[in-house]
Amino acid sequence: MLTQQDATNLLDHGPTLAQCQAMTFQALMQFVRDAGCIERLKTCMQQLTGEEPTEPKHFMTSYMIAAFPTHVFDTIGPVENALTAAAREFIAQLESMAGDARNGNPVDAQAIEGFRAAAADFHAKFNTWRVADKERLTVLLATQVVALITAKIALPADAPEHAQVDHGIALIKDKLRAIGSNPEVLRAALAVAFPGFPGFANV
Repeated sequence: MLTQQDATNLLDHGPTLAQCQAMTFQALMQFVRDAGCIERLKTCMQQLTGEEPTEPKHFMTSYMIAAFPTHVFDTIGPVENALTAAAREFIAQLESMAGDARNGNPVDAQAIEGFRAAAADFHAKFNTWRVADKERLTVLLATQVVALITAKIALPADAPEHAQVDHGIALIKDKLRAIGSNPEVLRAALAVAFPGFPGFANV
């Protein structure tokens, strides 16, 4: 059960949506990485659900999404709108129960079940968006790879620009690793998307 002290710590020190909305986006990015902030959210979630939340940093992201959706998303469509609504619902239910606990009122079982459902819904929608965003970034990076390979093929064999192009390809590989993509998978996808295109050994 959520204790009065832990509920007070959450509402007084954050994260709360009002607190996050009052920050700049840059300040909020630092705030959601704060170990104390993560621990306060994790503690409250664990007390309400009876189990330690998986990937608590993902739930911290809900505050960034709820407060600044246009800063988080490059484009906003149905997936992003659904995720934003889920983030706000998760936070609203958490803050409502924290308010009750701080005032010494018991949190009823129905509210806890509603919170469990809201947390699960946010987590599922976050994962859906993350997969879609990863696919979008992979396509964008694939387009950049094709452009670099095309430029490399057009260069004379002894052109000094080869080193610059190779460096660009290496940077794309790093970006792919950062988002969890595998350059080997990208190479195979490029070969399918552009049959007969030379130079994929350089990817």
